[in-house]
Amino acid sequence: MAKLKDEQLRCGAASLRLEIESLLEDNRELSDFHEAFEQYGAKKFALGSSALTVRIGGKNQKGIDFYSQRGGRYHIGQCKMPDESGTLILSKKYGPLDAKVCRWLLGTSDVAGFTTAGEVREAARSALGAGSLEKDAVVSRVFCFLRYVTEQFWAAKSESLVSTSRIRTVLIKRSVAAELKREMFKREQFKTSDEIWKPKGMTFLESLPPITKAK
Repeated sequence: MAKLKDEQLRCGAASLRLEIESLLEDNRELSDFHEAFEQYGAKKFALGSSALTVRIGGKNQKGIDFYSQRGGRYHIGQCKMPDESGTLILSKKYGPLDAKVCRWLLGTSDVAGFTTAGEVREAARSALGAGSLEKDAVVSRVFCFLRYVTEQFWAAKSESLVSTSRIRTVLIKRSVAAELKREMFKREQFKTSDEIWKPKGMTFLESLPPITKAK
């Protein structure tokens, strides 16, 4: 199989995002981008119109988001799309997310639970409810930081957002995503806050643990 060039990957990712955003705008029963991606994947990889195709994503499903069954054939699928803001933070800190970086991230304490259960929502809830974090807990710190940023963003924008009839379609717009990124990088520079996920006197990126060699 020929390796795709970076520009081809960027164009393909942009096209996929537009298709999923369109699906989300046209279907009120879909609550967020993740659900729309699951719907897209289930439809894309269903075993035809006569197959039994069911979305089953949720707790205790081991990361499985849908299955499609026809006769004795099954397609079982996972629809996991890395959070754009989270991957941006990780790449700013650790550089390109190549095999070495990803291998190290997969070995950190908080990712171990996610790779077992396969549910990013459960991993996020666990991180946000923790009273303390392990020194190497990178992803949990990113979850906490992103919640802090979105809370500040909501506080500043809530009045205009709640007046919108379809708030979810506003929140997925690229212009709003760009605003949120600007807020994220502004907040990342703050050194005065002292939180479970970041000590006082450091920026958020400075506080993230360095890559260490495997034991």
